[in-house]
Amino acid sequence: MKTKIIFVLVAVLLTLAAVSNPTKSQYVDWATNKMIEKTGTGLLGYITLMVAPSLIDRTTQADNFIFFSLYQTKIADSEVVVLGAFDKFVQVTKIKIPENSNP
Repeated sequence: MKTKIIFVLVAVLLTLAAVSNPTKSQYVDWATNKMIEKTGTGLLGYITLMVAPSLIDRTTQADNFIFFSLYQTKIADSEVVVLGAFDKFVQVTKIKIPENSNP
């Protein structure tokens, strides 16, 4: 009996994860909003709002694993990896910006 209950709970959890796996479009919206939070609502925020969605969409690789997705965005020399699951996003890596190697 306990095995059946555990099986049903796992099945329900996996179904919820698959149904609520966020899309790339949702990721682009989330990432754009994160950028606007950092730039503010002034002129820079407005420019970010206009440019960021298409830039993020073009520079992001989305890997869908049915129950969750990984989004890898590379802009210039910066890279960030984000996990999407249950309609939420969690940044997995810090933004990597290589040091300037000029002598």
